Amino acid sequence: MDIPEVVDEIGKLLYGQPFQIPAQFAFTGRAISTLVGVSTGLAPDFNFIDIAVPYARKFLGLNTEDIGKTIQQLLSQLLETVNTLLKMPRTIERILAKLETGQFVINLGGDIGIGATAFRRRETNSANTAFPLALALMFLGCLAAAAFFLHDHDEILSFVTLGLAAILGLRLFLRF
Repeated sequence: MDIPEVVDEIGKLLYGQPFQIPAQFAFTGRAISTLVGVSTGLAPDFNFIDIAVPYARKFLGLNTEDIGKTIQQLLSQLLETVNTLLKMPRTIERILAKLETGQFVINLGGDIGIGATAFRRRETNSANTAFPLALALMFLGCLAAAAFFLHDHDEILSFVTLGLAAILGLRLFLRF
């Protein structure tokens, strides 16, 4: 396996695709390619892969001593994410219930507050239109967040925010 040729082929393949590689990875690839070129120029029988694999395994936490720790960290992060996702519908429902009853207040510090009390001072129609407006704003915010996450190639967060937008859109649709 000739490393410079493999790197060149990977570069041609990636540049032909409609996505971009972060600069850190491109610079790392270039540095590795330079190291391989210099090392094989100085010692033609030098095998860069045999030398680099143990360091890469250690760096990625894939060696036998650290694999348990890596798996534990991954499971911990997975449980945290699942816990957050499971709490999200209840939290959204509580927020929506507070919005419906006019108890949603944003405290800006001191005696300044924006929320239900400001709407109750006006007519009842004004309070009734504030909830759909808030839902519509949250719906649009979720759509914008989904587009942002999709642009950054984070499909999981994009689908979560699209799901949230769907819930809010359904709630907005059923409100009328």
